[in-house]
Amino acid sequence: MKKEYVLTFSCPDQKGIQAKTSSFLFSNNAFLTDVQSYSDKKTQSFFSRIVFSLDDLDGVASSFMSEFDVLASELSMKWNINDLNKKTKTLIAVSKEGHCLNDLLYRAKYKDMPIDIVGVVSNHETFKEIVEFNGYQFHHLPIINNDKKSQEKEFHEIAIQAEAELIVLARYMQILSQDFVSKWSNNCINIHHSFLPSFKGSKPYHQAYNKA
Repeated sequence: MKKEYVLTFSCPDQKGIQAKTSSFLFSNNAFLTDVQSYSDKKTQSFFSRIVFSLDDLDGVASSFMSEFDVLASELSMKWNINDLNKKTKTLIAVSKEGHCLNDLLYRAKYKDMPIDIVGVVSNHETFKEIVEFNGYQFHHLPIINNDKKSQEKEFHEIAIQAEAELIVLARYMQILSQDFVSKWSNNCINIHHSFLPSFKGSKPYHQAYNKA
């Protein structure tokens, strides 16, 4: 029985990246079902997400990974392969705007997204009721006397205790410290209305308009 996997990677932009990657997957009997890529001209970086099916990656994981690592080294690639059906233990952080949180709760409930929500963290109590109504633990972490260091320490400890594999900032309107970000490097994403990675920061629509 075929299983679905997702390959995500980034590397310096150059010719032949997608061709070499697709050829490798084809040579290993993988069937590609979805390919998304983005070339950032400003940073000269290439990003890609490839969904593919394979009879049994578990049985050939060692050789498959080692062979792909050769290609990845050639392209200076940072990469990861995950089982698409495996639910990722996810901790959500939110502030006062709930549209991103509500979307995640809905998608998790109706199995539209392979995540296992292990809790919700917020610096406000605005969404305590709806989070607990959906059966998830709500953690209120206010910033007292502007002491963000202590608040982030508690945030980190909650994530560790919940065995979170991913932290999703769903309109969490706080700038995280470099220390916190480094601890969760590659395991923390920010979702909001910007067109990342092209238009970072505030006023993304203004940036897009000015570039057009």
